[in-house]
Amino acid sequence: MYAIGEKMLNRSEFRNYDKELKEDMLGAFILKLIKGLKNYNFKFNNPFAFFTTAAWNAFLTVIGKHYR
Repeated sequence: MYAIGEKMLNRSEFRNYDKELKEDMLGAFILKLIKGLKNYNFKFNNPFAFFTTAAWNAFLTVIGKHYR
């Protein structure tokens, strides 16, 4: 999980944010993923899509709260 978050933070959309904000984004992703894992249906063939969507939404939530 941590590796997925780290790779997504290196994408061009999130590259120019400072280190403290990136750490908050990664922490929010892990927390949201742990909370939302109970809702995941393990019959699906692509769990990577679930993890990346959770990361994307967590990152945008932290950015929105930071710049509010």
